[in-house]
Amino acid sequence: MKTYAAVFLGSLIVALGFTPIAGWLARMLNIVDHPGTRRIHRKPTPRMGGVAIVVAFLAGAVPVLLLDNRIGDALRQVREQVVWLMAAGSLIAAVGLVDDARNLRA
Repeated sequence: MKTYAAVFLGSLIVALGFTPIAGWLARMLNIVDHPGTRRIHRKPTPRMGGVAIVVAFLAGAVPVLLLDNRIGDALRQVREQVVWLMAAGSLIAAVGLVDDARNLRA
């Protein structure tokens, strides 16, 4: 139970710390959603929130693979699947980031 709480709190702290950085970076790189007829916001809104979520998830999940307890042992038994899952999720997030930055068509 301590491991779950530590992973949750660690991810929460990383998310809370990195979200403002992602917003600042989005504004600096002009990766923002501008107000318009189909938008409800009145000022440009950063579009890189997914990056903060992915970073927080990986910051919490990757160290668990290194733990010397039952949870770390269980994850190491399926390490290949866990790594592929994290890689696939990161790839999907990267495509989302490119879409946010370049406004790709469907």
